[in-house]
Amino acid sequence: MKPFDESRYYLGKLCKRGHDYEGTGMSLRSINKRGCLLCNAIYQSRYRKKDINFDRERHRNYQKLYKLRNPEKVKEINRKSRRENRNEIRKYRREWGYKQCNSLGRYYIKQCLQGRGSDKICGKDITPKLIELKRIQLKAYRASQKYKKGELACQQNSQ
Repeated sequence: MKPFDESRYYLGKLCKRGHDYEGTGMSLRSINKRGCLLCNAIYQSRYRKKDINFDRERHRNYQKLYKLRNPEKVKEINRKSRRENRNEIRKYRREWGYKQCNSLGRYYIKQCLQGRGSDKICGKDITPKLIELKRIQLKAYRASQKYKKGELACQQNSQ
């Protein structure tokens, strides 16, 4: 017979579904809930399958409350995680930045529009139409740079 934690579980009367623990003729039951462990596991799996979005929403709400109630603890956990994973974070950010730049992603274009100096635009003034215009402008600029280098002409001749 497999050993079990006697402070949390006990062998009790056979449950109504007949879950027999290791051929003892008894069911392994929880001290707290008094229920058969296998019956509880079956119930939990059915519950999760049935309403998985509710479970996610409940977890999100719990996380938000936890962050509000324990801001210092959350800050310390985040600091520790950033210290331990500094290189991975840098690598991820660098790759993400390259992808944004090369694909002219929304974030990259917003950064270009906010820019520096007198021509920078406030975040609330940036509209989807403005982002699309900036994307077109950047594509045209990149094409002109490639043309100057002769890369564009070579591509067109090979096609």
